[in-house]
Amino acid sequence: MRRNEFENSTYNAQNTPPAAVYVQNSTSDASVNPYERTEVEDLNSGQTIVTDSDTVSNTQQQLNPLRRIFILEPPIFLLNFATSLSSVVFTNQLLYQSCKVTFGYTEAECKPMLGISNATINHDIENQVQPYVSRIMVLNDAAIGAGSVIGTLAGSALFAHTSMQVVFAISAAAILLAFVYIYLVNEESLKVAHTTLGYKLCQFFSVSHVIDLVRTCVARRANYMRTFIWFSMIALIITNFTTSGEGNVFYLFLRAKFDVTVSQYSDYNSISDAIQIIGGIIAVIAFRKYLRLSIVSMAMLSLLSAVGESTVRAAAQQFWEMYLATALGFMSGIIAPMLLTILAFVTPTNETGKVFSVTTALQTITPLGASPLYTSVYDATLSSYPGMFNIISVLLYLLSFVLVTVILIVSKRKQITVSPPIPSRL
Repeated sequence: MRRNEFENSTYNAQNTPPAAVYVQNSTSDASVNPYERTEVEDLNSGQTIVTDSDTVSNTQQQLNPLRRIFILEPPIFLLNFATSLSSVVFTNQLLYQSCKVTFGYTEAECKPMLGISNATINHDIENQVQPYVSRIMVLNDAAIGAGSVIGTLAGSALFAHTSMQVVFAISAAAILLAFVYIYLVNEESLKVAHTTLGYKLCQFFSVSHVIDLVRTCVARRANYMRTFIWFSMIALIITNFTTSGEGNVFYLFLRAKFDVTVSQYSDYNSISDAIQIIGGIIAVIAFRKYLRLSIVSMAMLSLLSAVGESTVRAAAQQFWEMYLATALGFMSGIIAPMLLTILAFVTPTNETGKVFSVTTALQTITPLGASPLYTSVYDATLSSYPGMFNIISVLLYLLSFVLVTVILIVSKRKQITVSPPIPSRL
């Protein structure tokens, strides 16, 4: 999902003073000023802009430097913080509740799914729960994609007819509604002890937790499991890196290369999300259920799909070729679910929460490196080859593909199980 593609252009549009427009009067009356104040209709927003010399002089005044820096960044930070905060415990919630509610196991049997204690793991239960959770994660990504499609279409319409403040207010209300739903409907899976606020704050900022997380990730493991864990983590981080980097320049690339309008971009983005949702569901059903491919093989296919998409984008000369690229990348939306499934399977259940926390933390900081890299490459090649950043994406996706291929080859040679069993045909 390209969450930040439109924000840079929105900032420029809001802070660029409108040019003064004067139209010569066709009358021959000398008493009438031949150049008068004129109303110009903004074709994109439908709003009317009235300009004259006084207005132009006022709009040329510089904004307060502090306000210029922090116009959209604080709410964007809070929105992304809210999304990332819950992602750390999301898989834990799915594993535990699926074990206890869906499959009807006892509290003692499902306790290892919490990932907070060194309880004995029942691998038979785990082999039942994990395939079910992996399907839920695919549906979860489909829900995210559907929300992105509706949000993209509604966001552009709301912004055109209202204001940026209204858009962010509705976004905040949606997050609040999600919080209320989770609080009232979902049962807490982690039984947190009742302690004082000061104790909780000390534990939250405790360095021992960070040391424990690092030790868990670097601990020696049998059957190359440490290598599998890190390769899965690196592949996830790389794919998140490419998504974050492309998000900053993709809309600018479409504007520079194909001169697309906001409406055209919204349509393209919505169709792209819809293709990934439908394509991901069909791919899981066709390749997993009927062709009986492993999760590792599906992860490789999804990465190849992303390689094909970025390659066509890099070579595109007409806007319709971008739709062709989207069609080739129909499986790219399931990269993260497949890699997360592998990571969850090769990690002991009582350590899944810790490994996922480290992975999420590393994914969170990837924009700090991705944004400068992609932006600098795009700026340097804008006049000659604006699609150059897509080549970077191709190389990074290929690197992830190589890492997953190594997992497949080693696991096959050593006869190590690294993904949930293939479901039987009904």
